[in-house]
Amino acid sequence: MNGQEHVSVLKFTENKGQFLPNINYRLSINEGDIYLENNKITYNLYSRDLISDIHHGKKEKNTIINRHSYSVKFENSLPNPQFHTNGKSTNYSNFFIGNDKSKWASNVYDYESVVYKNIYEGIDVKYYGYYGQVKYDFIVEPGANPNQILLSYQGLDKMSLKNGHLFMETNFGTLVENSPYVYQWVEGKQKKIECQYYLKNNQLSFVFNEAYDESLELIIDPVLSFATYTGSVANNFGCTATYDDAGNMYVGGTVFGFGYPTTIG
Repeated sequence: MNGQEHVSVLKFTENKGQFLPNINYRLSINEGDIYLENNKITYNLYSRDLISDIHHGKKEKNTIINRHSYSVKFENSLPNPQFHTNGKSTNYSNFFIGNDKSKWASNVYDYESVVYKNIYEGIDVKYYGYYGQVKYDFIVEPGANPNQILLSYQGLDKMSLKNGHLFMETNFGTLVENSPYVYQWVEGKQKKIECQYYLKNNQLSFVFNEAYDESLELIIDPVLSFATYTGSVANNFGCTATYDDAGNMYVGGTVFGFGYPTTIG
């Protein structure tokens, strides 16, 4: 974060039965949906803007919608991490999905960040929004070994390292994970630690180019960039609205969502 306060416009929606049971939280962005599961992250990418254009007649109804799903698994991670959240929303949502009431959920809240506690021994990973981008930090406790971290990517067309950045090719476009910014707080000042990615057989790890103080917390801080990000996650269309005698507003409309991907790639 380079010492700057982050501004989040991204919201992680908790699962209270409206999603598949393997999903803990869902993050919706303009490029699709991101699902936080116990030991992996699943990305389901598509263009919400294109769906909007089709709905409003700006594109033909038979327009092809490119879509790509891939997953990132925390290899050799602990099986049941605890989830901690921050920035709980003041509003909530109710989900009424089909006639199966087991999929109905009430008082579903959104959060600004989600932390996997002890995804590895002594290591947490935090997901949040940073000026419209998806961020994740590995937080390595004093004495913990960051070499435990091994990320296995499945479903991508191609992966490569260029100038220290990770490039990921998909049918949807090219995604970039910027080179990691690694630091420690030493006597109240942020000290940068030289670190780089190491990629082998679609598995990503971190290599440290200098020693660091193992008695202090270590932060590994990449940024995932979506080249087509516009800042909007709108994919719903209002059709009607009314109010009641108590002053409550009711809005009806059409909402689109592809749901969890059945296959990756």
